Amino acid sequence: MQIEIKLAKDFERCLEDLWKKYGEDFEYINGLHANQLNFSSFIDNFIDNETVADTSVDASSNVHSKDIVTLRSEMSKPHEKLLAYNKIFYELKKKYGFKTAKEWLENQWNQALYLHDANSATFVPYSYKGTETIVVKYRNEMYLITFEDLYDLVDEKVELLNKEDQAYCKYTNELYVWDENDTWTKIYRVIKKPKTKDFHWIKGANGLSEIVTSNHPVITIKGDKEASDIIPNEDKIKTQEFNQKYFGNITEIYCTDIFDEITFKGRIYDGEYLENKEGQVCSYAKYKGRRGSNPIQNKIVLDYDFGWMVGMVLAEGVFNHSVYICQNDNEYLQRAIDICEKKNWGYAIYSTENGNLRLQLQSELLGDVFKLFILGNTAWTKRLAPSIINYNKDFIKGIVAGVVDGDGTCTSAQGRRIHIRLTSRALINQLSFLMRAFGYTIREQTPSLYSREESFKAKHLIYHMAFTPTKENEDFNSIKISTHRKSVPYERDVKQSINKRYNFGYGEQIVLNNEILTDDSDEYVYDISVETGHFMCNNIVSHNCFAYDLKKIAEDGLFYLEDHNTPEPAKHLETFVDFVKEFINFCSNRTSGATGLPNLIPYMWYFWKLDVDSGHYPRNQTPEQFAKSEIQRIIYGMNQPYTRDGIQSAFVNTSVFDHEYFEALFGGMEFPNGWFAIDYEEDILQFEKWFLEEMGAIKDRG
Repeated sequence: MQIEIKLAKDFERCLEDLWKKYGEDFEYINGLHANQLNFSSFIDNFIDNETVADTSVDASSNVHSKDIVTLRSEMSKPHEKLLAYNKIFYELKKKYGFKTAKEWLENQWNQALYLHDANSATFVPYSYKGTETIVVKYRNEMYLITFEDLYDLVDEKVELLNKEDQAYCKYTNELYVWDENDTWTKIYRVIKKPKTKDFHWIKGANGLSEIVTSNHPVITIKGDKEASDIIPNEDKIKTQEFNQKYFGNITEIYCTDIFDEITFKGRIYDGEYLENKEGQVCSYAKYKGRRGSNPIQNKIVLDYDFGWMVGMVLAEGVFNHSVYICQNDNEYLQRAIDICEKKNWGYAIYSTENGNLRLQLQSELLGDVFKLFILGNTAWTKRLAPSIINYNKDFIKGIVAGVVDGDGTCTSAQGRRIHIRLTSRALINQLSFLMRAFGYTIREQTPSLYSREESFKAKHLIYHMAFTPTKENEDFNSIKISTHRKSVPYERDVKQSINKRYNFGYGEQIVLNNEILTDDSDEYVYDISVETGHFMCNNIVSHNCFAYDLKKIAEDGLFYLEDHNTPEPAKHLETFVDFVKEFINFCSNRTSGATGLPNLIPYMWYFWKLDVDSGHYPRNQTPEQFAKSEIQRIIYGMNQPYTRDGIQSAFVNTSVFDHEYFEALFGGMEFPNGWFAIDYEEDILQFEKWFLEEMGAIKDRG
């Protein structure tokens, strides 16, 4: 093997030894043969093969388009993979010594290990933008939370994942995430990594969207694809409504339960004793005021009016020593004044230099109460506190109305449409989630640095959501929505809101947009590791890649069947194949994305070897014919539609099966107690060859 790229000398020598030991075939399997590293040969193969996956060395390749963009993307992957192996080898040698690095490389080379996205391993982590939103339960409390806030919420200790890449995580046993089929899935760890790739904004026809790094695997109904490879108007994603309890029942809070002590003008408050919800008399809570009397009651009622003020502060407010709301002399300012009067809140109104008015809440204690519901103090960081989902429906209804009245824009060109444009992606995600609880279909437009009609250029991306109030949707008692309803007839709204590209509801949705977002404001990206390998992000089924170890199937049989007569562990290849088929059908109907089996071939070889040595195989077959017939059974069995709820097969088609699945088959050489470890002897190499031949035969037959 001739290596033209300058690499570490020890790494080059180890590769030479592996080539001599395993031969040329394993160079091809690893995607590092001279023909694969040669650009001219790659281009010839790319042109001659109908399927991109037949040319790519990417084990997870699921690219359909043959164009110059795909050619350029796939052409460099063999070299990237070689450099990634070199980097891992160098780091292992530096930290653990040459022997460990050499052992890893050989296990990777002979496929005893499987490295997903090997061409970018240790170079480009794939993850979510920190502002994307999920619903979690942490220590029995439910949160509507961003990935970034989740990392801060989990209070387990921070552990280093990779010093070189500055990746950190927190392991937890008390965290669950909302998952597909309206269930909860256990989260094992929360991860934070430096951002190294551009983001992709992917939007479905029903308006749901998510922002992930360009190399992040996205679940489509035809299998997993990297975000950069998602094809608008062709690929479909899966979405789902949150059918569990949207709102909590918290209707009031007490300052004396929240704050440790009340101070007033720097002194401990010694006025009237305040009573907490238990009826006890309290004289201490945190309070710094400017007036001679306490302008806020101890008991705060979380009603619609308080929610509307929270929403208005999110849209048009500022936190300083207290809370400010900036408005013109209009009906929105008048509603804010009316609420202050009704709740006996101290306030003052000032004129600003540009002629607007500013309503200031006099109590700093009241400002601290607002901070219970609002995080961030700039337009691009403002968001609702994750606990917002635990408060009552009227309070949340008021928050939505306040944001609409403060930041909403009404249009009539496309019917009765309300638009909200914010630089806070997190707040857009949270509002969209909450408004769907009220029956609204929320649509988003491509994030941009420009406002409407490009009237000015912003410093931060502007995120844009729109919705159309219909007769069935309540108006939240919003001034803007109710006024707009009167000005735009409903019949006109119905006529102009029809758009064949759009869809309503949930379920499978065609992807309408896949846009690259260059956002330098994000220093980190985030991810979670979950039990099922998938979860709901922004109501979209999302996941990270995972695989199943067949050791427990081999040791215990169909262990996952409860309240049934579980069969004994397999003793022969035919039974083991049946067990694996049943297991894959079971898993594929409960998870999304590819189902990898890293150690399928070694286990099949083991049972085949036992049957051949004992003569337990059909008399009319040779050992080779017996192996091929069982290989055929498992390939055909796992490639049937019933493995995906009657919608798709487990591995979609032979091109995906051949490449993405095959390179995940090997490895995991751990056997039950008493079994001998396998070396890659001639007979197991032969078994692998038969497996490849049968998959090739299936592809030739269509």
